[in-house]
This record gives sequence, C-alpha cells and structure tokens, in this order.
Amino acid sequence: MFGMGGPAFLEPILANHLITHMEYTPEVVSGLFGIPTLGYALAVKIQSMLPSRVDRRLVMMIGLAVSGVGFVIVGPWEVTGLPHSIVMTGIALFMIGSGSA
Repeated sequence: MFGMGGPAFLEPILANHLITHMEYTPEVVSGLFGIPTLGYALAVKIQSMLPSRVDRRLVMMIGLAVSGVGFVIVGPWEVTGLPHSIVMTGIALFMIGSGSA
C-alpha cells in the first residue's frame, strides 16, 4: 500500500521543476513519471524470486539505500556534480521506484 510513497512524494514539485528549470516538455515529463512504476514492478518481481531464507530486513535496507541514492541524484545536482540530462533523471526515477518496492 505504501510502496509508491517515494515517487508520490516527488509528484507535486518535480513536474514543475522539470518543465521550468530543466526545460523538458510536458510530454517528456509525463513519460518520466512512468519510469518509477516500471522500476517498482521489476523490483517486486525480483523480490518474489528471492528465497525465504534471505532476511527481509536486509532487502528493505538495500531498497532504502537504492531509493535514497535515487533521491540524491534527482535532487541537488550541484552537490553530486552529475550532468543535467534526461538519462540521469530517468535513472534516478527508476532507482526511486525500484527502491520503494
């Protein structure tokens, strides 16, 4: 139920930021918002294949770390030194979606 909380946290502010500051078109932004859902679906499939002897707390901590790195990549560009590109935005949103699973 709370799986997509990470990407939902970004929705009110990220779309406006991508359109005004990154100069993406609304069509591109709507496509980018589909990427976390794809990441979530793939991560859930991978997690369902994990054997029961894998500690679920470890899986949750890995997911939190992946999601956290995705938030850093999509957020403070000046701190990370990463280029402003649609590819980096897509990778970050994929990480947020897959980490939220």
